[in-house]
Amino acid sequence: MKVFFCPNCGNKVRYKDDFCPTCGAANKIHEYPRTPKSAYTVNHSPRRGTGFGIAALVLGIFSVLSICFVYVSILTSVLGIVFSIISLVFSRPYASKNGLAIAGLICSAVTFLLILVIFAPLYLDNILPHSIH
Repeated sequence: MKVFFCPNCGNKVRYKDDFCPTCGAANKIHEYPRTPKSAYTVNHSPRRGTGFGIAALVLGIFSVLSICFVYVSILTSVLGIVFSIISLVFSRPYASKNGLAIAGLICSAVTFLLILVIFAPLYLDNILPHSIH
């Protein structure tokens, strides 16, 4: 039961009463239309996929910084690419707000391509037998 205090005498008055039972003052609450809470508050729903975009950027930067450690860099760049794609898919309605995911995708993809171009020939040279001349 909703209760408020009478502005005239200070006693408790039930919301549904039109007059204060003690002093007879009019219940002023009924004179003003009640507005829903949403009229005063702005409903900002959190954008979906933002956490994945941040994670993708962090992984992309970490993969660039750890390029000397090839296996760690491969793992973080692949995870950065996956998280970027997830972020881009989840935040599709907010297409203009995908900067973190795009930056993470670029960092991760560039690192992955650098690893393929620089380190893959070194590893393949050690694995494959040398041709006999």
